Amino acid sequence: MFAQNNISSEDFTVKSYERVGTVLKLMESLNVEHLVVVTGDLFIGLVSEEAILGLDDDLLLNEIDKLDLTYENAHLSDHLLDVYRKILDSGLSVLPVLNDKGKIYGAISRVELFEKIGETFGITEPGALIVLRMKKRDYSLSEISRIVESERNTVLLSLVSNEADGEFINCTLKLHSSDIQDVVSALTRYGYEISAVFTEESYHEFLTDRYDQFISYLNV
Repeated sequence: MFAQNNISSEDFTVKSYERVGTVLKLMESLNVEHLVVVTGDLFIGLVSEEAILGLDDDLLLNEIDKLDLTYENAHLSDHLLDVYRKILDSGLSVLPVLNDKGKIYGAISRVELFEKIGETFGITEPGALIVLRMKKRDYSLSEISRIVESERNTVLLSLVSNEADGEFINCTLKLHSSDIQDVVSALTRYGYEISAVFTEESYHEFLTDRYDQFISYLNV
């Protein structure tokens, strides 16, 4: 679940003396908009396609006056979700992974990170989804889990999102079994509002659709 365990097998680094044309071709072949500039094994910064597009192909990166670089990075010990947050906040297609001394160990691409999160947190595992709507003050994962387990099912993952008014939340439950009719009935008996239910087939279609949309967004 840490950055050091999820470094890409692809090499997203370029030397500071690399030519602009070479860097642009590498970005195209790797399908990214950023590459990690290094000197030896030390991180210099991230160069974007936008920053060098239109420059002379034979120009060296270290010859560019006031080259616009980005310095966002992850530490080896950063949690995968923290890496995810940094990539979303920065809009980067690649995030370098460093140690305490600024030595680069590799990088993580946002497309690979999305896939890793799906695998790590069981999002792509078989099962079903139930979405509950409730007031924020009424949320208790321990109580919800107890009700689910009383019907011989298990909560694999719980995701909570706030509604715009700040008073209500939506709690999405990922369950290990797609046989959830008894769970739905039990939750309803306990007064929970069921906003949506996805069985394994519809859940797979839902995830595939959202995944395709997200990958399309990442590749824009």
